[in-house]
Amino acid sequence: MIFFRTSLILTLLATAAAAAEPYRLNQTEEIRRVDGLGYSVFNLEAQFQIAQLAAGLGIDLWNYTAPNGASLRRGLDFLRPYNSKPEAWPT
Repeated sequence: MIFFRTSLILTLLATAAAAAEPYRLNQTEEIRRVDGLGYSVFNLEAQFQIAQLAAGLGIDLWNYTAPNGASLRRGLDFLRPYNSKPEAWPT
């Protein structure tokens, strides 16, 4: 059981680090997509689900900041203005 939990924790951390990558200062890859805003929202929602699962294992991804400065808070802050004005999303 310990091995499974350790393996799951490492997988969650690796997934969270990879998922945080889009929330760097440069969002060009997501912006260029046909539905860049929808893709970015979907990505952030998935990261929130990972954070909820990790919290059950005692891992706090809600307050984690990746070495590149990415975090769930930063991702949410980036997308927040487009919640009320999705037409403002750069295309």
